[in-house]
Amino acid sequence: MSLKSSIKGWFGEVQGTFAKKIFLDSEIYIDVNNVTIPTKNGTTQIDHIIVSRYVVFVVETKNMSGWIFGDEKSSQWTQSLFGKKFQFQNPLHQNYRHTKALSDFLGIEHDKFFLLSCSGVNVNSKPLYRQM
Repeated sequence: MSLKSSIKGWFGEVQGTFAKKIFLDSEIYIDVNNVTIPTKNGTTQIDHIIVSRYVVFVVETKNMSGWIFGDEKSSQWTQSLFGKKFQFQNPLHQNYRHTKALSDFLGIEHDKFFLLSCSGVNVNSKPLYRQM
């Protein structure tokens, strides 16, 4: 990962953290950021966990620009930016694995988790089945 990508990713994480602080009542929601938990295959890193008494939100953030092609069933999505294409892991699948790992780690039923995947404001999304 390039330094530019790392900085852009970090900036996206900061935006997510800032938005949570503004929009969520801190007496109802507790947020934890950048959490690494053990799994059967090593570890997994979760961008944001937001806990209330009723549900646990697990948030995956992507700070990307350009056109994003993908759907819920594809294992990889594609970013098209300045005539170049880059593949990345489907954030919905990635976040599902996060919720399963967190469920196993905490011993909480998986149906108590709610998945959220967020992207930056410079993203134009299209379903993968359309022409790229």
